[in-house]
Amino acid sequence: MVVMGLAAFSPRKFRRRVFGQLWMLALQFMLGMILNLLGNNRGGAEHAVYNTVLIAHIVNAIGLLEGSIYIALKEQNKWAWWSVVAISVTFSAGVLTILTNQGTWSFVMAVGFLTSAWLYIVLYVGADRRIR
Repeated sequence: MVVMGLAAFSPRKFRRRVFGQLWMLALQFMLGMILNLLGNNRGGAEHAVYNTVLIAHIVNAIGLLEGSIYIALKEQNKWAWWSVVAISVTFSAGVLTILTNQGTWSFVMAVGFLTSAWLYIVLYVGADRRIR
């Protein structure tokens, strides 16, 4: 199916794109854990490191959101669209965590991350089966 002039990925390219999203999710997890370890109540160089890691975390999140939308538009797959929903909810929860500093949004972000990872694993396995 072609949407807005976008042809579907070849099976190998689709698997590679999904694999890239999984790697970005792994990076997002590591950056989030570094932020949790550092905390934002530090001064001096530690505060600069915290801000740098936070910016990398945000940029990676934007990349995950963009990648999920691109994959869903090209593939028109229900799992791909659910991954857009999961990434969007996770992204929104991350923004709300920063703005409100409430643990509830951090929990929603963690659940969204796990859901997103699961959905991309489902997509990867499906893509791998299409190749074989």
